Amino acid sequence: MKKSSTQPALDLSTVPKRVVLWVDAGGSNKVWVAERDGCTWKATWGKRDLEKRSQKVYETASEEKAAGAFLKAIAAKQAEGYRVGPSAQEAAGILEQRLSLVLDDRTGRLVVTQAAGPSAGVRVIDSDWFERGDVIRAIGRVVVFSVEELAIEVAPLPSGQGIYLDASREIGNGLSESTLVRVTAT
Repeated sequence: MKKSSTQPALDLSTVPKRVVLWVDAGGSNKVWVAERDGCTWKATWGKRDLEKRSQKVYETASEEKAAGAFLKAIAAKQAEGYRVGPSAQEAAGILEQRLSLVLDDRTGRLVVTQAAGPSAGVRVIDSDWFERGDVIRAIGRVVVFSVEELAIEVAPLPSGQGIYLDASREIGNGLSESTLVRVTAT
């Protein structure tokens, strides 16, 4: 008699849409981002101090197969020593609490949508405060594209620790200016 090899159906509501993993051991400072959408999922990876990252899109026959492959790839990265970052929702909370910033990363850039300003307890040094539409590109030498990546850097900072955020602002006629904003995490 042949045994059935069917597995229980995967509950898609429990599988995240995006996971950010990173590793910084042994001189390696890399990020690996996995995102899923329907029957496809993609992985983006690279060194955290470089803006160019590699990317591969995986097509599958069903949303369940995409989710299964997505979870399997995440487990493989964890086996290599990568750590899972906070979820997008957790990361947004960390950034709002620690930096008084609300950010939108749906375009692949970190865009400021709301900035409470220095009155919220975040001390700004050497620069003007953020405005709506500013783009945060890096924290120190670490390039960031998502709220999770920025939260990975901000979460462990001790209260009162100063950090530099590399930001740009559109100034008109297709031009932008860059600035370093030094903030103190609360």
